[in-house]
Parts: sequence; structure tokens; C-alpha cells
Amino acid sequence: MTDKKQTQETEIAKTTETVQTAVDLGIYTPLSVAKEEIWRRWNDKELRKKVEDFLGGDIPEVFLSEPRAILARHVASPNNETSWFLDMAEASGLKYVFLEYLQDKFTFRNLSKYYLGKLVFRDGVGKHAGDKLFVEKIVDFNQAESKKICDVLTLSEMNLVDFHHELLRGNGVNLDGAVFDMSEWYSKHGGVAKRYYEYYFALLICYGILFENYLSDKNEGSFVQEVITPAFKKVYGLFGVKPLVVSLVPKKSENDLVVYHYKSSLFKNLNFKESSIDFKRLKIYALLDKI
Repeated sequence: MTDKKQTQETEIAKTTETVQTAVDLGIYTPLSVAKEEIWRRWNDKELRKKVEDFLGGDIPEVFLSEPRAILARHVASPNNETSWFLDMAEASGLKYVFLEYLQDKFTFRNLSKYYLGKLVFRDGVGKHAGDKLFVEKIVDFNQAESKKICDVLTLSEMNLVDFHHELLRGNGVNLDGAVFDMSEWYSKHGGVAKRYYEYYFALLICYGILFENYLSDKNEGSFVQEVITPAFKKVYGLFGVKPLVVSLVPKKSENDLVVYHYKSSLFKNLNFKESSIDFKRLKIYALLDKI
């Protein structure tokens, strides 16, 4: 990694330092409990009717036939937290679904969006026992800033969303019926997080289990306090049961940028000749030679 790239990564890492403990608001439900509770609630016709009425009958189609294991990200991508999610979804016994927010604006100031445009691969252990990382920027951040995520292009002029979805498929993840853009639904239910989150949490009463971590750090602290906590408490009060949220990331890693990293072995499963991703331009072949 060059000195410039190391400096960039250090600056981003600084935003996740200090006061980073998991939010203890009684939000989380153990997976062992949630995977049983979701079916009890799904089969409770009175409870489901109450939720449907609260949502004005507007239930996203991915939840109409059965409850789902949910990972909600702006764009689904096969990084470490997605790997953890898929393992936990399998343990839950539920089909997984990625809820995306493609109409949201791209900005490098948001960590999760930043790492959609800058891929970090872990390639073993370095000389000093630290992770050996390979970093590749795939987006012109100046050009992408404030564009809708669905309109952002990679440096090889591929749609950014398609790029990450192809990475998922190349890693063996079946996306058929497993990806849903929530943009329109969020818009209909207030358009901003302070308004739509109570409706979003209502879905977690009986339509799915959300796998997530809420932190009280500098990045998320105010959002948790101003949006998550009030919405969670309101929905809990309305229905008498908690929205089902299971802690996603291992405690030792929940404040670590490792959640955004990719395994270098990811690209072994891709068919380069048929892939529409311009890997040569992204300079990833060098990484493959080290595996």
C-alpha cells in the first residue's frame, strides 16, 4: 500500500475511534429466540392485521409469502459483514433478502458509501502480524458526489450497483428474489429517516428479522439517538412486542473497518472472460497472483 493510500485509510479510520460501544437499548434479540418468535408472530393473524393496518396495507412484495432474514444496505456487496449475514440467515432458517436504497445520494463522507467506491481486500498477514491489505479505488469520488447511487459509474464506466451485484453472483450468492430496492417505499412513508423508520421497524414485528448493529460512536451516535431509539420505542409501544433485530457483527469487530473488507479469494470464483467487470483496469490480477 502506498503512503498516500495509508494516509487516506488512516483518516477514515479516525472517524471510528473513541466512544465506540454497542448501543444497549434492549434493541437486540438473540437469534435463538428471534428465529422462533418470528414464526409465532407470522402465524398470529391478529398481530399481522394490526401491522398491516399501521402500514396502510403497504407491505413490500418480498415479505408477502414468508418472513425473511434482512440485511439493509445502500447496495448489497460481498464484504465481510455480508458473509456474516449469510451465515446467520442460514442459521435462522429464513430466506435472505438484501434491502437496498438506490435512490439515496452518494457521498464519500458516509463510510458505508465510501467503501462501495473503494475496495479493500485482505491478502493474508503482513510482516508485523497486521492485516495485509490491497486497496483499489473504483469510483471517481468527485464525479460521484451527490449523485443518486443508482446513477454512479465505476472508473470502467460500469454501473456501480451492477458492479457489486456481479461481485455477489461471482461469489456464489443467488440474488433471484433476494434484492429489493426500498427507495420508493421509503419515499411513500415520509422520505426521510426520521419519518419512515417507525414504518420500517413495524415490518420487523412479524415480516422479518433485521441483522444489524447500532453504535454510539461519532458516526452513528446522533442518528441512533434521534432516529433509531424514538422509532424503536414507538413501535414497541404500539404493538407490545419488540421489532426483531439481531446483532450482526461480532462484538470484537463491530467498531472495526474490517466489516467493509473483502476476502482476496472472492475473485477465484469469477469467470473473467464472461464478466463485464474490467478487472484488468482495476488492477486486481496482481492480487490473484499472490493467492
